[in-house]
Amino acid sequence: MNFRRINRTDLIVIGAVALILTAFLVNTKLNSIIPLYFSDLIVLGVFTYWAIRKDATGMLLRGLIIGGIGGFFYTFVDKLFVELRTITYIGGTIKDIEVFATPLSVVLLWIGCIAIAMYIYQRLRSFFGRFYIPALLISISAFLAVTVLSNLGDRLWVWSFGATASPGIGSTPLFVPVAFFFTFLLSPYIMGGQRISRRLKISDNPITAGLRCAVILSIMVYLCFIIFTGYGRIGFGG
Repeated sequence: MNFRRINRTDLIVIGAVALILTAFLVNTKLNSIIPLYFSDLIVLGVFTYWAIRKDATGMLLRGLIIGGIGGFFYTFVDKLFVELRTITYIGGTIKDIEVFATPLSVVLLWIGCIAIAMYIYQRLRSFFGRFYIPALLISISAFLAVTVLSNLGDRLWVWSFGATASPGIGSTPLFVPVAFFFTFLLSPYIMGGQRISRRLKISDNPITAGLRCAVILSIMVYLCFIIFTGYGRIGFGG
């Protein structure tokens, strides 16, 4: 294991994590999407500038592309949960713009958080000789981060335990952080670059990786929803 010095991009990402957490802590006292938009726009703006102009490794840019594609396409699954009234977005006193049925502020949050997760995975991968250690670390981090942010965001959205019949951690159904755990446990396959056989290699193109992220995240959330709630047994009609 070869630990390298923390670089400036690492500090930018650490600052983004702190800003997102601060915005959610502030919003526990408010009922507004403004703190969320504030952190979203600063994080994504700084990430975009830094990824294009400053980050020579290209790790942050790859994370942004994966996060942008994964975060956008996950809205199709989120729309299902909105229609089933599994989750209700409140948004406070200001009307938010919707992407399908998901508030734009939340979509931007997903993009930023996935970008952070993918960047951290790549950095951890450079520290450890074996891929499964970074994958396990980032999946545990994703579980904890989703649990914390989802509970702090209960003034922006409400999970209906009556609709899910799922065990929960605070105000968050357990299937949500579990789904993110298994999604990011598969980070090596999201990122790509591995050889399945001598002739077949998983593409490491960031656009393809973003599509894999969207597919894996959507499948994991949907499967965990069914497993934890038994929804597949009772049917979508009730």
